[in-house]
Amino acid sequence: MADFNFHSEARTVVERWGKSILGRQEIESISPSTQPSFVSIELDDFDSVRKAAATTLTLTQTIDILINNAGVMTIPWEKNKNGIEKTFAINHSGHFLLTKRLLPAIIAAGPGSRVINLTSAGYKSGPFRFDDWNFSEGQQYNPFASYGQSKAANILFTIRLAERANDHGVLAFAVHPGFIPDTSLTTHLVSIDADEMNRVALENTGFEFGSDEPKSQQQGAVTTLVAALSPNLAGRTGAYLADCQVEEVREYARDPELVRKLWGLSEELVGEKFSI
Repeated sequence: MADFNFHSEARTVVERWGKSILGRQEIESISPSTQPSFVSIELDDFDSVRKAAATTLTLTQTIDILINNAGVMTIPWEKNKNGIEKTFAINHSGHFLLTKRLLPAIIAAGPGSRVINLTSAGYKSGPFRFDDWNFSEGQQYNPFASYGQSKAANILFTIRLAERANDHGVLAFAVHPGFIPDTSLTTHLVSIDADEMNRVALENTGFEFGSDEPKSQQQGAVTTLVAALSPNLAGRTGAYLADCQVEEVREYARDPELVRKLWGLSEELVGEKFSI
């Protein structure tokens, strides 16, 4: 349940920023002094992540806000070259490594810098499968369960990052943007099978998945913008936001033991440890 209301603030944010989901040329036409840079990255390829981070750090010494927004959903079974199931590799592991590599610049930006991890209510499809996160090498693969565990990982990561980076003044938030059908995220969904989603959720958690009203892309960006820009969130690092509200997640997405366990597994899989 939400414990305070951001609706009026969200309206202010979207009036100022919600129409600014722009491409590079549009940004330059609006603000000629702004010089956006494009850095290519393949999140399931850790060498690509390291190269992208290194390139980014040649462009700037400070990063005020890092938004880990990329993701895939219900893709066919496949592993990356490190042997990690691709949904987990793209949605979590690649972002974990990117954040680790960019953290010195985030800390250098000073107290109040932020990391926003885009998660999803999809985490309600099931917890992180510590005993079989690779789905028995695909033999027990379910695309909804795979997506759900990657989104649970986003939340667990956010909580631990918030704990470990707090002494440096870095804030971290997990954001559910809502169901936004008009994006490439749904490429592999010919139609959303609500019955199958509910079956998977019931099997894995004992609760039905529930429903989420569709949003436009601009509406979907608002909660991310609130998490990135709201001064009222300064004391809520580690929180999960949906519909511009702070909400409590299910136990398996916030259990302290699982938070630490996921962090350790992530460091092992990417082959690097955070210095904080």
